[in-house]
Amino acid sequence: MKLSICMMVKDEETNLERCLTSLNNIVNSIDSEIIIVDTGSKDNTVEIAKKYTDKIYFHLWNNNFSEMRNISIKYAKGEWILIIDADEEVRNSDELVGFLKSKDSDKFNTIIVTVNNIVDMNNRYADTLLKSTRLFRRSLDFKYVGAVHNQPVFKKPIVEVKTVFDHYGYITTDKELMKKKFERTWKLLESELEKEPDNIYNRSQLSVTYGMHGDHEKGLEEILKAYDVLKNKALDETINYIYVYNRLATAYYTNNKFEETEEICKKAVKIDSENIDLYYFLAKSQYLLNKYDDSIKNYSKYFELIYSYYNNTKVTDIIALVYTINRQPEAHFDMFKMYTHLDNMERAIEHIEFVDDIRIIISVYNEVVKCYFKIKKYKELLDYFDRLKISQFDSLEITFLSAIEEEMKLINVDERINLYDKLCCYGNENYSLLNSIRSDYFNKANMDEGKINKLINNIDLNECFDYYGDVFYYLISLKKPIQNLFLKMSESNIEAYFKYIKESYNDLYDKIEEYVSVYEKNQEFKDLKTNKILSRILLSSESLNDDTYLLVFKRYINYGVNYIVNIYNEGFLQNEFIYDVKNDEEIFFLYMYKAEILFKGNELEHIKYLRKALEKVPMMKKGIGLLLNEMKEKESFESIEMKELKIQLKNNIRNFIKSGNIDVAESLIKEYESIVSNDMEIVLFKSEISIERLREKSNSNYKM
Repeated sequence: MKLSICMMVKDEETNLERCLTSLNNIVNSIDSEIIIVDTGSKDNTVEIAKKYTDKIYFHLWNNNFSEMRNISIKYAKGEWILIIDADEEVRNSDELVGFLKSKDSDKFNTIIVTVNNIVDMNNRYADTLLKSTRLFRRSLDFKYVGAVHNQPVFKKPIVEVKTVFDHYGYITTDKELMKKKFERTWKLLESELEKEPDNIYNRSQLSVTYGMHGDHEKGLEEILKAYDVLKNKALDETINYIYVYNRLATAYYTNNKFEETEEICKKAVKIDSENIDLYYFLAKSQYLLNKYDDSIKNYSKYFELIYSYYNNTKVTDIIALVYTINRQPEAHFDMFKMYTHLDNMERAIEHIEFVDDIRIIISVYNEVVKCYFKIKKYKELLDYFDRLKISQFDSLEITFLSAIEEEMKLINVDERINLYDKLCCYGNENYSLLNSIRSDYFNKANMDEGKINKLINNIDLNECFDYYGDVFYYLISLKKPIQNLFLKMSESNIEAYFKYIKESYNDLYDKIEEYVSVYEKNQEFKDLKTNKILSRILLSSESLNDDTYLLVFKRYINYGVNYIVNIYNEGFLQNEFIYDVKNDEEIFFLYMYKAEILFKGNELEHIKYLRKALEKVPMMKKGIGLLLNEMKEKESFESIEMKELKIQLKNNIRNFIKSGNIDVAESLIKEYESIVSNDMEIVLFKSEISIERLREKSNSNYKM
């Protein structure tokens, strides 16, 4: 048996070597000849071809694909003729070789292979499939027809083999290639339609050409013309013209005409009940029209048809190009969205597990995680992560782990512990270690400080996510020192961790109070920073009564003032260089330093600096208010004491004057005036004493 491999080429230096190399297995396994007809190459195409065959023939291009194809066939000497293009590459060639070498090949005249049309190298889900007749038993009447989209006139019986031709001729991301293809094909089709305007096939192909060029409105206009011809000529709406319906459904869809898409698909599936594309566009349009029950039913039919497409080896007829066969992930994604909307999480998960396209999943990662959590399938969620290989994408893994952490806040403690145990084995070392520490804590196992130290050494606490704050909670609960950790962190990051902890644990404030009581006497800088921050966190508690709040506030002021005294020199603080400190809190402490240290005995200055501190950090209004109230109460208490003292002194002065102890009375008056000035009653006492002194003097003169 001899095989003739025929192709026609022109300026194919980009593709030809790849194509011819992919034929090596066939050529080495079967007696073969490679026939190449060049139609006017100006690049290195011919030089590449010569490396693989000496059967190279030259014919000028005449704008007719079938005639050129038939010329290449005339050079063939083999029993079988294989047709391939330079922009194609053979996969699974063993299947083809095995069939040709088998006795079964004697039963058939035509062989079908799958042509995989690659339209975007970065998105293989956009590939379209075509079961195409490519291998023919040579006969005198075998030929191709059609000037543009040449089609073979072949003989039955037909059989399909699982060999695939990857076709690179219509990669839409290659703008130059697509422009070149469009101009060539458009001109040929327009020329043919001038001769035969009502040619349905050519009109349909022109619509396809416009669509691939991105002119979807023009594409819809052309296929509607073909559809009108089909109706006006009263042609039987049979399977022979189903491609018109397929193209019209595609054109309606790409023009966002979803109601029209649904309508034409409903008509078409009555003609062809096994058309994959029609059921895809029917289901897709119904999904976009929020007709979820109908969409689910038709997507299910779409999946059934794809299964049959891949598993049915019996060929009853040539199957048209299937545009949507690789859109299964998108279809499963739509099913996921619909089932989540219908609150059927079990079915939603069944479909999302078919979706392995990271680009699709990333848009709904929160919904995916919620689904698994809602039906408590935690292990299945992690298995899904593994299949997606999320760990290979840092940003995506972070996104998913954050979603898991958010959902964990909503489940009870027992479920959370169960999940911690599963996450201990998760691939990310640091996250796995965190969950091992969590598991130990909640299972009341002896906390392995080695694990905590390892985790802390592995990570940068200034860069980690807030849920790593659990480590701080555990350390504080166990009263283990955290001062050295705080020294290595910015306060904004510490705040973020403790915001998370406050939302996660109801007993945080009690734990902090117990922790501070252990370390409050330590006055090293690291202790001042830590206790200042923890006291500030305590002040955010809404459960503190006024007395406790004032106590914590004073402690906070004490730590804060000592903290800035350690950072800045006394002259800096006294001169109020507020624009050179790090933040508003330090300005607050600077003003409190002046109020409490420099102007403690000067009521007006003291209050002035308290107010300046409050203006800088208004959130401390409650603490400042409690301090001022304390001052007023103290002043009030002192006033009562003074009043009682004044009364007592005056009574003593009065009694001493009456008893004639004038010297003692004068001494008490001096003491009184050192405390109180301008007291009219004292002036009267002085008058009485003066009168008494005069009387004593008169009595003395009289005796003399």
